[in-house]
Amino acid sequence: MHNVLPAEDVNVAFPLSYWVRDSHEIPATTGPVLPAEPVIIDPLHLYYPVNTEYEIFRVGGKPHTQGAVLIINHQRPFELTAPPVAKIAAETRRQDALLDLDKHSWNWSVMIVPIMKVDLFELGNNHHWETRFGFPKWTLENAPMDWPEIERDEQGFTELGWTEFGLQTYYAFLNCGFRMRVAAGTASGVHPVALGHSRVYVHCGDAFDYPTWIEHLNQGHSFVTQGPLLDVRFNDALPGTTWTSIPSKEHMRVTGTIHSVHPLARVEVIHNGRTIDVSNALTTGKGTAHSNRCSIDVAIPCDSSGWFALRCFEQPDETAPKGKVILAHTNPVFVDAPDSVLRPRRRDVEYFLSRMTSELQRNQGVLDDEALAEFAEAKAIYEKLLERAE
Repeated sequence: MHNVLPAEDVNVAFPLSYWVRDSHEIPATTGPVLPAEPVIIDPLHLYYPVNTEYEIFRVGGKPHTQGAVLIINHQRPFELTAPPVAKIAAETRRQDALLDLDKHSWNWSVMIVPIMKVDLFELGNNHHWETRFGFPKWTLENAPMDWPEIERDEQGFTELGWTEFGLQTYYAFLNCGFRMRVAAGTASGVHPVALGHSRVYVHCGDAFDYPTWIEHLNQGHSFVTQGPLLDVRFNDALPGTTWTSIPSKEHMRVTGTIHSVHPLARVEVIHNGRTIDVSNALTTGKGTAHSNRCSIDVAIPCDSSGWFALRCFEQPDETAPKGKVILAHTNPVFVDAPDSVLRPRRRDVEYFLSRMTSELQRNQGVLDDEALAEFAEAKAIYEKLLERAE
C-alpha cells in the first residue's frame, strides 16, 4: 500500500483486511486485529485498514452464491456470519461504518439494498478494466431482458451494456427512494486492474484529511470516474445537496468544467433516470498539452420532486480495446418538494419484484427461516412500491 497509493496517486484506499466466502466463516478469524485509524503514508496519501468483505459463494459448506457486500471504516473485526444480513447492518451502524453494495447484479443485491439500507453504490465497479472487458456472461441471467439500454452481443454483455446495467439499476433504486451515494472500486490484487482505475473523488474543501473525506463521501459530495475530472455544481451547490422546495426559477442549472485526456463522446444530465443529452451546451476551453477542457452551463426544468446528476463518456483513442467505456458520473442532487412525490417506473419495480420471487424460490430449502424472511420482507417492500409506480 505504501508503494501503490503514491504510484497511482490514490489519496484514500480501503484494503479488505477481512474476507469471507462461506456462510459459516467469521470475518474476525480471517485477519489480524488492526488499529482503527488511518495509516498515513504522506500528507496526501493514506489508507484505512479495518474493512470487510462478505462474498458468500457457499452456504452450509455447499456451493450456493449469495453475493458480496463491503463494510468500510469500521472499528473492530466483525464476529457475525452471513446470511442473514440485517444484524450485520445493525452492527455496521453501531461502528459508524458504511455499507458498499459492491455490484448490483449479485443474487442478493436487490434484497440487501432495502434490508441493510446500503450507503454506497459502485457505479465504477471492479469489472471495469483498463484492458478489454472480461465478464460478458457474469450474472447475465440476472439482467432484465426488456431494458433496451443494456446492450448485448453474441458473447453476452458488451462493456457498455454492463455499464448501463449498473447505471439503470442505480437510477431505479434512486426512483424507489434508496439514496445510495456513488462509489468505486478496483479489486486490485485480484483483478488485472491498477489501484484506482475506477475511483471516487470527494470534495473536501480547503484542506484534505481523512475525517472530512469519509464524512463528505457519505454526504455525496463526490463523483466517480475512470478518466474525466468533473468540477460541477447544481444551482451553485455541490453534488449530494438536497433542497426541500422547488427552485424559485423552476430550473436546475448545471455548471462547471470537465477535464479529459481524450475528447468527450457525449455529456448527459440525468433527471429521474431520464437521459438528456447536453453535449451541444459545452464550450471548449484551453486545456493543457495533455488534456481537454470543456465548460458546461445548462438549465433543466425542475417543477416537482426528483433528482439530477451529470455523466459523461470519453472517446477512447485507437489504442483502446474495442468498445472501451470511460465514464465519469456525479453523485445526484435531490429536490424534496412537500407537494409532490417521485414515483418509480413500473418496469423497474417489476424487475426488482421478479428478482425477489426468483431468489425466494432458489433459496428455499437452503437458507434458514431468518435469512429467507429477509427476501420475503424485501419482496413486500417492492410490492408496496409497485402500487404507486408509473
